Amino acid sequence: MTTPGAGLAPVSNPRSSMFVEPLVMIEARADGTRVLRSGITLPEQYGRCVGEWLEHWADQAPERLFLAERGADGEWIQVN
Repeated sequence: MTTPGAGLAPVSNPRSSMFVEPLVMIEARADGTRVLRSGITLPEQYGRCVGEWLEHWADQAPERLFLAERGADGEWIQVN
């Protein structure tokens, strides 16, 4: 197994302090599947997944548009 980024020189990024260092937990299963999970626990104020966030805003602001796509005529079509 190789180390990610091995042999690469670090790059200075002025915005890097805006983000937490990634911590990825990898579970290798017998069938060859690899499950990736974040090793960073988010505070309780954040939803467990995007679905919780979607449910929250559907309850709080059901009149707001969630998805739309451009039609052949260039007009926006709401997606249900």
